Amino acid sequence: MSDRISAITTLIAAIISGVIALGTPLVYFATAYQHEKAVVSTAAEITTRMVSNFAAQYPGLWPFMEYRIEEVLYRSGGDVPEGVSKQILDKDNNVVLDIPHEAPFPAITLEKRFWISGQPVGAVVLKRSYRGLLKKTAVAVLVGLLAGLMSFLALRRLPISALNKALADLYEEKEKTSAILKGIGDAVITIDRDLCVLTANMRAEIVLGAAQEVLAGKSMESLFSADAFEHAELLPSFFRRVTAQGEILVFPNDIIRKQGGREFFSLSGAPIRDKRGVITGGVFVIRDVTQHHQFQEEQLKLQQMESLGVLAGGIAHDFNNLLSLILGNAELVAVDMAPDDPNKKMLLNACESIEHARSLTGRLLTFSSGGAPLQEEINISQLIKQRADSLLAGSNIRVHYNMLPSIFPVSADVVQMGQVVQNIVLNAKEAMPDGGDLKISAENVILEENNLLTLPPGAYVRISFSDTGPGISLENRSRIFEPYFSTKTRGTQKGMGLGLATCLSIIKKHGGALSVESNPEKGAVFHVILPAI
Repeated sequence: MSDRISAITTLIAAIISGVIALGTPLVYFATAYQHEKAVVSTAAEITTRMVSNFAAQYPGLWPFMEYRIEEVLYRSGGDVPEGVSKQILDKDNNVVLDIPHEAPFPAITLEKRFWISGQPVGAVVLKRSYRGLLKKTAVAVLVGLLAGLMSFLALRRLPISALNKALADLYEEKEKTSAILKGIGDAVITIDRDLCVLTANMRAEIVLGAAQEVLAGKSMESLFSADAFEHAELLPSFFRRVTAQGEILVFPNDIIRKQGGREFFSLSGAPIRDKRGVITGGVFVIRDVTQHHQFQEEQLKLQQMESLGVLAGGIAHDFNNLLSLILGNAELVAVDMAPDDPNKKMLLNACESIEHARSLTGRLLTFSSGGAPLQEEINISQLIKQRADSLLAGSNIRVHYNMLPSIFPVSADVVQMGQVVQNIVLNAKEAMPDGGDLKISAENVILEENNLLTLPPGAYVRISFSDTGPGISLENRSRIFEPYFSTKTRGTQKGMGLGLATCLSIIKKHGGALSVESNPEKGAVFHVILPAI
């Protein structure tokens, strides 16, 4: 761009220098030519007056008195100026008097007729060469070219170079501003007093779903319509308070996009003023706070789970004690019963049901401090392969592993981590009753400060379970980790809604994170993040 600015300023200097180079001889020629023409015109006027007066004294005879006419002209100061030839003609354009002077081409020719009693009786014709003027103009051309060259050099070194520097500085500032706007993670839009878009950065294109060229000139009311955003009906007055009243404002509510996945945006604005302080428009910053909302929802879920965990832990502990007592007494009674006693089979069925109830209390204990993991260094890749192969043996699910050989070791409770793998793999299996593909991968990741998972910085292992099932709807995805939430038949072992909630509780107690990505008809991906040793 600096080359372009230099080229423009050089062009400006060249134009100014060209005007000087060409203008100097042109102005000189035009001025001198008018002077020459004025000389001829004055001479013609004087000569015509004297010849006219003479012809009036000798009407009819004057054409034959050429010597008297020449004497009159000479005696009356009407002698011919240098370089001017003169002819006196009668009414039939016959030459009466010819006073020749050299007047080579090109020449100025002027003819003036004179009358007696309203009748034309003759004419005066004067010619003057301006060849000498052309020679002097040629010299003026050389002077003009020299002056133009000196002007070009002076303009390039002084004012034009200063303009060049000013334009370069302006362009540099513009580029810095453009780079800042591009680098900002927020959408930035400037508008005029009519609420029409003047400029928008690249992030605004993403937020509003249109290119900068399309956004320019659009009204903010059309961009933030009630069909696309919640609280849009309050925005026009907000925009006008900024652009008309000059207030610096933050919109009190988050703007929520209705179309597609629900996205949340905060909005703030400030007026733009000119150098006189007059408001010319406003600048508005739109920040995507969807992740902040998701984080708040996750925190709320964790608080709910912690509260439920405390309740579930207390109930499960007491309930487990009761079940142990019932199971012990039932087993003692079964021991004393005869093998062929018909009631013994029913009692053993009851004991089996009590064991299932105890396994349920084991799940509930996971939500309480009683379910704290007994951690040890494990080979997470080996554990995943063993559990997944065992759970999917004989099924029509194809498993694809992508485990890095140099995966970081992790410290985990083998039993609880096996339960996590089991719950996620079984969910994938149930999501693909007609068969499908399950891709399981493990990789090393390094998390920085202030990461989106809100985990401490450091080394982690990320395990991903990707299925080709029908996916999870947005509504269900927001509740999928809630305890007792299930899309299956309530009351069966499959539909208790504790599987993923248990997984989340276990992963959190291991200092990790559990998340899900899914779109309807495009499968689901569960990500397990565990801290490395």
